[in-house]
Parts: sequence; C-alpha cells; structure tokens
Amino acid sequence: MKAFVSVPREALFTVLRRYGMRDHFVKVLIRLHYGSKVKVKIGEVTSEIDSTIGVRQGSYEGPVLFLFIMQAAMETLEWPECVSKPESMTREYRKTTGERASRVRDACCGSPPERP
Repeated sequence: MKAFVSVPREALFTVLRRYGMRDHFVKVLIRLHYGSKVKVKIGEVTSEIDSTIGVRQGSYEGPVLFLFIMQAAMETLEWPECVSKPESMTREYRKTTGERASRVRDACCGSPPERP
C-alpha cells in the first residue's frame, strides 16, 4: 500500500493545526478532500468509490501534506539513548525552519547494515 493513501485525514488536519496552519486554510483542505472519489479499473470494468483516507493523489499539495504527517511521526517516535531526537525549530509566526543546526549525528548505535 502506498504511504500517501494511508494517511488518516482527521489526523492530517489536526497536525496541520498543531503546526500553526490557520483554520481557514485547513477548512479549504477539508473541502478539497470532501467527497473525493477514486476511479478503479478491473479488466474492462471501471467504477468510482468514495475516498475517505489519504491525501489526494496527483495533486500538488499531496506530497507537502504528507511531509507534515511524517514530521509529526518523527517527533512522536521513541529514539535510542545514543541518538538525539530531531526537533523542528520555528521562528516568529510559527514558520518552520528545519532541525537544530547543532544536532550531532553519531554512529554510537552501531554501523548501518551492509548492502548485499
């Protein structure tokens, strides 16, 4: 299953509000996703079904919205003691600017697995 299709929409809208997106923009996204359909073709038969989960496929905003979900997931993971937890830093007006520049990435938890 593709990751974009598995994003719970209510979680997406909650995360967007948490990161400071104004409510009227979230409401626009809700309206864009409300009543969306997925076209499915099996053999020669084509049908449409309601889409109730995931970001809109083929849309420009889909990948960006997915990044918000991934950032929220990264912030809620439990990290090993030897790895510092990444943090998104913000400036005024809740503008996300990226992780701490001073974050040190070390390999104390072992080296990455070798590729075959």
